[in-house]
Amino acid sequence: MPDFPKIDFKTRYNSFRIDLRVMVLVMLPFAIPYMIYQMVYAKNLHGRIDEYKGALFYISCIGIALFFCKDCIYGQSPAKRVLKLQVVNNETGQIANPLRCLVRNLFDIIWPIEAVFLLINPARRLGDIVGGTKVIPFNPELPRPEISYVQIAFSFLLSYAFIIAITFITN
Repeated sequence: MPDFPKIDFKTRYNSFRIDLRVMVLVMLPFAIPYMIYQMVYAKNLHGRIDEYKGALFYISCIGIALFFCKDCIYGQSPAKRVLKLQVVNNETGQIANPLRCLVRNLFDIIWPIEAVFLLINPARRLGDIVGGTKVIPFNPELPRPEISYVQIAFSFLLSYAFIIAITFITN
């Protein structure tokens, strides 16, 4: 396992805060139509079958799927680019592939547990441990692999399917 420079809790916390704000802005255009529909029209249907609710729900899930795929390009989310951090494979030290980034980000759902892990070890939260990744300071000397749009699309579709499955399981 390569030796990586340490990252402190404050840097990881700031990365989380920035990403959360940026990704909320990215998710909003997908979610707002569904939210408006729920507030205005859903209560006035009086038992009618609603043909728009499903479509608007599936569109809103696109924004959430984008959130889970935020580090899929070169292991850097918007905040990681600003703070000069990147996600790497913990075993090889190479930039993490999109699937590893997706796995680590799915654990954002249980953010209170992730916060405890970050307090204990700022470099690796639970999602990093399961995904086999680690966040390190940006290293311009790491080879930047050609962007695999197939891997990114596959990660996005997996993320989207995960959101839909969780929604149906919990309802």
